[in-house]
Amino acid sequence: MNKPKRRLRMIMTTFSCMIAIASFILLAFAVIKDSAEPVEKFKVVDKYKNCTVVRYTDPTNHWHYLLHCGL
Repeated sequence: MNKPKRRLRMIMTTFSCMIAIASFILLAFAVIKDSAEPVEKFKVVDKYKNCTVVRYTDPTNHWHYLLHCGL
């Protein structure tokens, strides 16, 4: 095999390995991020009249607010 073809093959192999390693690292970070549970699901953050304002954190770590009023 001549020198330019061997060099091209080496460059393509290196590039392919770098893409594979980068994909593995990104996939690992995505799995770790998705499996992280929120620290607290419900937290009282304020009061309004006779009710408490509760912040709910869903599994995607988005916050939702609701009023909890005693009966």
